[in-house]
Amino acid sequence: MRDQHPTEKEIVQFALDKDNCEPDVAEHINVCEKCRTKAETYRITFEGMKNLPTPAFDFDLSALVMERIEVKKAGYSVTDMLIYSISAIAVISLVFIFLRYVAPIFSQFTVMGTGLVIVTALMISVFLLLESYKKHRRQMNKLDLL
Repeated sequence: MRDQHPTEKEIVQFALDKDNCEPDVAEHINVCEKCRTKAETYRITFEGMKNLPTPAFDFDLSALVMERIEVKKAGYSVTDMLIYSISAIAVISLVFIFLRYVAPIFSQFTVMGTGLVIVTALMISVFLLLESYKKHRRQMNKLDLL
């Protein structure tokens, strides 16, 4: 027989399955009033939990969730098209306005210098686009996990 009280885990194991419990734990619980009371309390609790009715929703959960999901329309709205058009017109206007100031700068470069400026600008643009795409993918993955 044990001198110490069994752990809570051992008492729960005894309450659930007396036959597969360690003999010294079973012997102690049979002799010790405090441990026997604990084991009986656990046994009654587990029996009561088995007899509980399974919970059921009395409403259509999928319908409630679908009501809250906002479905985005395909295509662009009039406001989006207006903003894109104004932005495009502004960019094209700025290019034409500053073209007469920028063209002489490039005419003074050699072909090698112009090529170097263009390649550098393209590479920077590619790296910025890749970084933006990676950030977008990370954000989408976070949303998928939610």
